[in-house]
Amino acid sequence: MANEVHADHESGDSLYGVVYNSAGQANIAGGNTFEDWGDGASDADTYDFAITEVGTGGVRYVGDFPSTITTAGIYSVVSFLKLGASPADGDDIIGGQTIYWSGTAELTETQYSMNVAIPGSPTANSINERIAAVDDLTQASGDGDLAALASICTEARLAELDAAKLPTDIDFIKNVQEGDVSIDTSATPWQAVVKIKGTDTELIRKDLADKDGNNIASVNALIGRYTEPS
Repeated sequence: MANEVHADHESGDSLYGVVYNSAGQANIAGGNTFEDWGDGASDADTYDFAITEVGTGGVRYVGDFPSTITTAGIYSVVSFLKLGASPADGDDIIGGQTIYWSGTAELTETQYSMNVAIPGSPTANSINERIAAVDDLTQASGDGDLAALASICTEARLAELDAAKLPTDIDFIKNVQEGDVSIDTSATPWQAVVKIKGTDTELIRKDLADKDGNNIASVNALIGRYTEPS
């Protein structure tokens, strides 16, 4: 990457830039170290990098964000007008910009935001909170809700809902609901029998019992339960 730094200024002057980290410390040119301005008798000449005019007679100056800064972060770049032969404290500030840096290249704000760790307590209703919720659901440890769901939605159970079986199951339920119901008194206990409406095709039959679970075998007993035949 190149020319990440831009400054607008009248033609013919000498500019330079200084990179600051989020703590307000200046980058020592040529490395990945930052310090408070002036530590160890440092001055502007310690921190500067070149910003040069594009073409002649223009107002645009550009410079490369220092590749020696290898720590990802949000950095401020301040552009200075060099008043003397070398950068010096007291030079005029003419502009500034924010650089979202991956460690090797400039990112957009969105790219940078998507490339940083989600905080432990994301802001309510933020995209980070919603991503964290999905992460909890699908956590790799297998302890998330999705793991529990997967233990229920097995291949065998999903096969029961496939396209070939589901219409048949729906038709069966419909036929039971609309079917002819009779009581088979020849069975012990008596049984409720459901047949396809208007036919002798039997769908299901259930043993009949009263509310206490006693078998029904007479017309004066109150039906309380339907159970699978034993």
